[in-house]
Amino acid sequence: LDNAGKAVVNLVLETSGFHFHTLAKPVFAEGDSSVYFAAHAEADEEHMELGIDLLAGQHPDTYRRLLELLDESWDMLETVTTRFAELVALEVNESSCAAQ
Repeated sequence: LDNAGKAVVNLVLETSGFHFHTLAKPVFAEGDSSVYFAAHAEADEEHMELGIDLLAGQHPDTYRRLLELLDESWDMLETVTTRFAELVALEVNESSCAAQ
């Protein structure tokens, strides 16, 4: 990928990280993990804004190409997170069966 393409992929990662850490922060407010989630929610927001700045001033044809890459990047992230959820569900089911 060129630098604009890399910025788009990074923007997807930072945006998803921002939302994940922001939503997880209250869940992990107690204990050792609270600092991690608070710091990452803030850092990911700053990184997300940097990515947006890097994409300013591009040619309209570039934006059309990047929009396709943006959709592909979100699709890939959705595939990965769906797989994580499937693996967690399997682990929970196996743990439940073993406990019975």
